[in-house]
This record gives sequence, structure tokens and C-alpha cells, in this order.
Amino acid sequence: YATGAVWEYVHAAEWHKKTREMLVAAHAHRGLTDDRVSHDARSPAATTAAPPADLWVLTAPCETYSRRNHGATAADLAGCNDDLDAMLNYPRTHRPKAIIVENVNEPESRAGLDAALLSLVGYRWQSFATCASEYGPMARARRFWVGLRE
Repeated sequence: YATGAVWEYVHAAEWHKKTREMLVAAHAHRGLTDDRVSHDARSPAATTAAPPADLWVLTAPCETYSRRNHGATAADLAGCNDDLDAMLNYPRTHRPKAIIVENVNEPESRAGLDAALLSLVGYRWQSFATCASEYGPMARARRFWVGLRE
């Protein structure tokens, strides 16, 4: 948008009802309507059946990897990785030109996301860490992965 480019939302996925409503309200002018928002990012409606897009952005669930979650078990981590694998059916199917993934900057999340994203054949990846405190009054260390289709 900063360059004046015209873009449109073709699809979104958000499980939380209030967040879904706010997302639609904020981006209705970009074509986002309630019927374009899936309630489960792992579902076929959000992955293989969703319309193709040039840019796909994912904030994978991070509660399991959070520094505050001291009770995460190996089974919790495996379940989180299974959920991520299901969400990655979107880029496997539609092959967007660019992918941006965001999550907590913890060793377990980095390892899981590195492995999962490297399994997407035909993308060149870069990753970097940042903290929200660099941009405003919130301290949240995050990691971003950016993948460009080769």
C-alpha cells in the first residue's frame, strides 16, 4: 500500500469470532467479506479449496511454543507441528509467489517452522528476529520467515 499498489484480500482464516469480525470490518474495503474467512486454518476451506493468492501470510498458533507455557509436552509440540503441516497445504496447493510466516522467537518454534517451511519445494527462505518494542510500547520477540517462489 505504501507504494500505491492496489491489492485485494481473497481469503483469510481466523478461529476467534471477535477477531474475525474485526478483520472483516478493517479490510472490507479490500474485498474481505465474512464468507471469505474460514474458521479453521487447517481445514480444506482454508487450504486446498481456498482461492489462489500471490502473497500468503501465516501466523501459526504459538501458545505451545511460548516462553510462558511451562507445561508444554512432547505431545503438545507434535500436535502443534501437525496443525502447521495441515495449514501448509495452502502453499503446497496454490504456490503463492511470496510467503510470510510469523511466530514467537523460541528455539522449538524456530526448529519446527524451519523444518516445515524448508519442506515447501521451490522457495528461497530468509528469516529474521525482531521485537515489537522497536515499533511501539509492547515487548514481544518475534521471528519472521519470508519465502519467495523460485
